[in-house]
Amino acid sequence: MNIKRLLLVLLLIIPFVSICQKTDFNITYNSVYTEKGKRIDIFSEKDNNDSYRIFMIYRYSFWDDENTYITINIPSNKTELFKSQMRQIQAKYKEWSSVAKENNVQFFTKTIPVQLTAISEITGKDLYYPDNTKIEAGFSVVDYEPSCIISCYISGKDSSGFSKGQTCNMILYYTDFDTIIHGIDAAIQSNKNQEIRERKAQKEKDSLDVLFH
Repeated sequence: MNIKRLLLVLLLIIPFVSICQKTDFNITYNSVYTEKGKRIDIFSEKDNNDSYRIFMIYRYSFWDDENTYITINIPSNKTELFKSQMRQIQAKYKEWSSVAKENNVQFFTKTIPVQLTAISEITGKDLYYPDNTKIEAGFSVVDYEPSCIISCYISGKDSSGFSKGQTCNMILYYTDFDTIIHGIDAAIQSNKNQEIRERKAQKEKDSLDVLFH
C-alpha cells in the first residue's frame, strides 16, 4: 500500500472535527452530510499536472459493522465530467419523481440511464485493491417516497488473503447532488487557498532571509 493510500486509510478511523482541514501530502478534505444525515468525506489532492483528484468516502452501517465505508476515486481530468454526470442523474431523478407523484406510485425501481464513467476506482473496507467493481444509479419509490440509489459492489481479497465482497447503496435525494458537487468544489478551493498561504509564507521568509546575509 503506498503512503498516500495509507494516509487515507488512517484518516478513516480519525473523527473529523471541522468542515475543511489540511493534511500532509497536499491533501485537503471537506465533510458533507446528506438529507438523511449520512456523512461523505471529500478529499482533494493536487497531482503532477497541477490539477486536483478527488476521493469520496461514504460511511454507512452494514449488519453489525457501524463503520463500513467505500471510497470513490475521481481523476483530476474527470472531475468536471463527474459533476456533469451527477447533474444528469439529478435531473432524471427530478423528472421521474414528478411522474411518480403525479401517478401516485407506491413502489417502483428502475436503473437511471446515466453511466458514471468519470470514476476511476472504487475501494472498500479492507478491500484496497479489489478485482471487480460495479457502480450504477437507480431510481426507487418506497411507500410513495422517491429516492436515487447509487449502488456499488466490489469484490476481491482482503489484507488476510480471503475472498470478500462488499455492497453499498448510497441513498440520495434532490439536494444531496448539489451538496456533493459543492463539497467537491469546497475541497478543491481549500487546497488552492492552502497553496496561496504557503506561497505567501515562503515569500515573506525569503524577504527576511536577504536581511541576514
